[in-house]
Amino acid sequence: MEGKHQHAEGLVAMVSRYLVELQRASGSRRVGIGLGGVDSWKPPEAGWVKVNYDVPLFADGKEGGVGVVARSKIGECVAWVSYLFAKIVYPEEVEAMAAREVALLAIRLSWPTIILEGDWASLVHKLQVRETDLSAIGPLTQDIKCIVVRSSCVFSLVRRAGNKVAHYLSRSAGAFTVGSPNLPTHVFQTPVSDLET
Repeated sequence: MEGKHQHAEGLVAMVSRYLVELQRASGSRRVGIGLGGVDSWKPPEAGWVKVNYDVPLFADGKEGGVGVVARSKIGECVAWVSYLFAKIVYPEEVEAMAAREVALLAIRLSWPTIILEGDWASLVHKLQVRETDLSAIGPLTQDIKCIVVRSSCVFSLVRRAGNKVAHYLSRSAGAFTVGSPNLPTHVFQTPVSDLET
């Protein structure tokens, strides 16, 4: 058993080194910002799209919803997604899986300048730093970095108060699944409520 464990660790280390090398060779334009977090949603600069995501666990702790909302400089919703995650074992891993899906969405929609904003501080930090993440979610964080390597991407931390729309969509997961760009009618007032005052 010990031999298999060592082989798996070696494989993870090799893949991590490969991803770092790939990222360097690709010439990433990604930048990071501080981990202080903001209390209210702030619009991105002109030409950028801000994508907020949230993954709260439901009461049973085994299932959670994912809520994603992408907005323009004027706070207009340009895309949104809501779906369920089942069989949750490690909450930070689910948050990382959601962040990966958000990165893929941004690339599919050809947004060259994006801000990926979540409220899980340790994950945001792992995405901001250039060092290889050797934690259990390291392969996911490295994959996210590789997905956005050709975009200008900022990973940003927001407190729950500034992530209300994504949080609401995540809590409503299962009631609706995807829409672009119009939010469900009962969410219309929420984008205004988490704007900076």
